[in-house]
Amino acid sequence: MSGDKNNRLLIGLLLLFVATRVLFLLFAHPHFFFGVEELARGVLAHDIISGNKLLPLYTYQIDHYSGGSLVVGVLAAPFFWILGPSVFALKLVALLFFTVTLMIWYLIGLRYFNRTVAVLFSLLFIFAPPPFIRLSVLTMGFHTESVFFTAITILILYKILFSGTKNDRLYLVLGLFCGLGLWFAYIFGITLVCVLICWFSHDQKFLLKKGFLLFCVGFLIGFTPWIVYNFLNHFQGLFILGVPLQDIFSAPSSLSRLFPLHRSEVWQAAWYDILMSLSAGDSPFYGYKISIALYSFTFITAFFFLIIRSGKEFFVSRSFFFICYCVTFCFIYQLYMCRDDRYILVVYPFIFMITALLLERLISSTWKIWKIISLCTILLVIILNSYGALSAMSSKYAGYSLKAR
Repeated sequence: MSGDKNNRLLIGLLLLFVATRVLFLLFAHPHFFFGVEELARGVLAHDIISGNKLLPLYTYQIDHYSGGSLVVGVLAAPFFWILGPSVFALKLVALLFFTVTLMIWYLIGLRYFNRTVAVLFSLLFIFAPPPFIRLSVLTMGFHTESVFFTAITILILYKILFSGTKNDRLYLVLGLFCGLGLWFAYIFGITLVCVLICWFSHDQKFLLKKGFLLFCVGFLIGFTPWIVYNFLNHFQGLFILGVPLQDIFSAPSSLSRLFPLHRSEVWQAAWYDILMSLSAGDSPFYGYKISIALYSFTFITAFFFLIIRSGKEFFVSRSFFFICYCVTFCFIYQLYMCRDDRYILVVYPFIFMITALLLERLISSTWKIWKIISLCTILLVIILNSYGALSAMSSKYAGYSLKAR
């Protein structure tokens, strides 16, 4: 019965997520659509269903540094065939990625924490800040959809580390998804670094064991599309927007801005960008400021709460990966030459999970006041974020995504 209840909960949450995103797609302002850059992903899908595909498949990869731009083009073909070539059909690819991502994160919360954590995470994921909602319906095949590969990688890694499952195939599959994830979008490299750090924290000699060898074999297989594509295209994947990979990061001295000494330098800190992105948007009565303050305070409190609660077992705890990812992301983002919300999107699920772990702790407390505070926090976040999303929607834009081609 418990399993049936968990399945019903999952199905209900997934349906709620799909419903909210479809409504957003149908009624959102046109400027929330990425325009020509996103529509370019649909060229391959259009050519497939029209039978006009004259070029080799690899030539349809829009971004030399992102194999995901090719993947989403292929996945869009069935939607184009069923619904016709439209912006709405193209965006269903992103919706598919994020629906599966939510399902995987729900399973992570359920299997390695408890049902309350899984449900709280799902609610924060569904009723997310408007920037996350907007980016979760972009079919770009890069940072946005890469959250799927991060989620499936964590699920497999946790099965190896915390379920006592030492099946050789798991190491191979873990490497396969890591290779595919890095080919899909370079930002997955942050996940790969965290996987190795987390693995090392559990087994300092993992490099010398059979599991790591199988991981490397799987990684090589998954990363093969990148090798083949770049071999045929003079290794253009070593450049991002014309800039060599080694030059896309600023001077190491910029790391000092993570902890600015002067108020005027605060806006240059990576963590500042992350916290500001938690705004609920256009909400009444300074709602956007309230949402930033509320989310920031809750997340920061949860961040340090998990570290302190774990004590000496922190580096082998189940929450270590989440903390490690946030810290690693801040360092990488601080050095990166570009600043944009779409890069921050990859850290949102970790913010949701870390926050959910604190709220679950408060709900399970024997003190009624903590339960009331946690429930009020969740309710206020949902209301503010929902209002922010609704402010971007209007009946006069109804069906625009279905008509746009």
